[in-house]
Amino acid sequence: MKLEILFRGTDPSDAMEKYVIKYAEKFKKYLAKEDSESVFMHVVLEGHHNHHMMMVEVRIKSQHFNIVVKRDGADMYPLIDETMHIMERELRKEKERLVDDIKQRKKCCPED
Repeated sequence: MKLEILFRGTDPSDAMEKYVIKYAEKFKKYLAKEDSESVFMHVVLEGHHNHHMMMVEVRIKSQHFNIVVKRDGADMYPLIDETMHIMERELRKEKERLVDDIKQRKKCCPED
């Protein structure tokens, strides 16, 4: 999986990067069957100093998945937690949908 972390309107932080990478490692179990070279995860951590608002956007794109989760709020770490939990839930739902679809096709049209 190719991971890109972009800081916008805020200073880059090694601690935040490590925090995001920790979550990205958890997502690998949902993407195990994907070609690792074709899986992209983009994380945007954006801070608006004038409004004291933060935004986290996570995109995962692969052959079978194209999921975007975006949240905003006042504190970056809880936002990262919330966004990553939602992304994990969406990945799980999409993975289950994909597996169910494959099982349905095998029932309908068994291979000879």
